Amino acid sequence: MLKKTFVIRKYKLGDKKNLIKVFNEVFIENIGSLHPIMDKQTWDWKFANSPFGFETLVAINDKKEIIGQLAMQKNRFKYRNRYSNFYSIVDLCLKKEYRNHNFVQRCYERFLSKMNNVIIGFPSAVWAHSYPTIDPKIKVYHVPIFGKKFDKKSQKQYQDISGEISVERIRRISQAKNDLDKLWQKKKAEITIGCVRNARYLNWRFLKNPAPLNLYLIKQGNNPIGYFVLEPKKTITLVKDILILNDQLKEGLEALTKVNKGLSKSEIRIMTTDPALQKGLLKEGYTEYDREKINQNGYFVSHNPEKTELNEYYLTWADSDWDLYH
Repeated sequence: MLKKTFVIRKYKLGDKKNLIKVFNEVFIENIGSLHPIMDKQTWDWKFANSPFGFETLVAINDKKEIIGQLAMQKNRFKYRNRYSNFYSIVDLCLKKEYRNHNFVQRCYERFLSKMNNVIIGFPSAVWAHSYPTIDPKIKVYHVPIFGKKFDKKSQKQYQDISGEISVERIRRISQAKNDLDKLWQKKKAEITIGCVRNARYLNWRFLKNPAPLNLYLIKQGNNPIGYFVLEPKKTITLVKDILILNDQLKEGLEALTKVNKGLSKSEIRIMTTDPALQKGLLKEGYTEYDREKINQNGYFVSHNPEKTELNEYYLTWADSDWDLYH
């Protein structure tokens, strides 16, 4: 069998239609696939409307046809006392007949290796573990998922929280823009390494999403102390993003439980690398899941100018394109 050849170039205007077609061919290969179909609305939201922009590397075969891509969203990142853009890899796809032809390595050499900032992702095992073969400086980590199950008896324990604590669902970002920006200004001081957000990002990522998620603001009196974003599934609630100030973890997590009770879900799952939040979750009765019990693996890939450990990062599901299907 002859080896397939292709070249890699950066995205150009006009590529979108063919990229959407290839994306769906690759990801919806089997009838009944759980992967969502890509359409123009989703593509525009994910890339064209991304607050900080995007970069995409496109694979072109000898017939000048688009046969794959590696797509990345830009975001803001804090590294010690520095702030910079970083690229989060969100969509990698390549037609079957062109695989095993060093696409990832060639993309890395073409673009990623020239970056001085941080690259992160939550890819599959195969995708994650291809990185160290390309660059020995890259580390691969498992990402912890914490959860808590509820029955009718335990739900009754959480009907009320402190009278000073209130939770409001935010349907338009104008309802809470100042409070959300104020929260992130405070949270930056608690983060050593990790993504930093603002109201503009939250509006795009969750409220303007073609499948909008539920954004809740937590206040103590008139002061914002946190927020969380929920995606209700059939029997569980996924916490797609969460920020609670470190000295208000107990109150914030009680607010999360109360809202989940109203959704009538029997379980909450959170993916977080933040050590303070992890400790708070354990105190509130959450446990770290065994991977085989949830039938999913999450990975974290890091390429930094300095040696770091996973427990220095602040990351949640919002920083990934990896999802948990149940």
